[in-house]
Amino acid sequence: MRNRKLKVAVGVGAVALIAGGVAGIAGIAGADPTNKSVEFVDGFGNINDDWNDHEREADVLCEDCDNSSGTDLVVLWQSVLVADGYLASVADIDGEFGADTAEATAEWQGDNELDPTGEVDQATWATADDFLEPGDDGATVSYVGTDEGSVLFTRTDDLDGAYALQSVTNGDGEEVQPESQDDRIWLFDSTISFE
Repeated sequence: MRNRKLKVAVGVGAVALIAGGVAGIAGIAGADPTNKSVEFVDGFGNINDDWNDHEREADVLCEDCDNSSGTDLVVLWQSVLVADGYLASVADIDGEFGADTAEATAEWQGDNELDPTGEVDQATWATADDFLEPGDDGATVSYVGTDEGSVLFTRTDDLDGAYALQSVTNGDGEEVQPESQDDRIWLFDSTISFE
């Protein structure tokens, strides 16, 4: 009888350890890194969901919106519009979300089966990051535009997952690199210029 109780006790203990271990592993596998950005563009794991949190972190980008003037995040969005041919040239990348950017955004949204509001919201960011592709080196990410257009980024492989803008190529294959920039794309600051 004592052996039977011991076997049952050992069996119950083993089940509890296994269940606890599985729950612990599942918790680790589903956990996000602790350094989450609310200051710069970042990403973790799959690149095709890196941008869909920008509305939550920085609000909607739009003409006359508070955070849509003089920010790297607007530069990022305008770079996408140049790569896809909705803004004519890199000269249109100025970090100011004005009437031309709003019109180009509405056209981009309509062509991508979104409501053409001219405002960059969560659905717009989520659609745009579907066009991100990882580089072979594991450190670069490209936004693949139309024709020869693209935007090249680096994304750090550490806990902050910071994006930095490396170059913008328009649909004609003309590539330009920023004259100045920081090591990240800031949501509320302006560090990137193409002067």
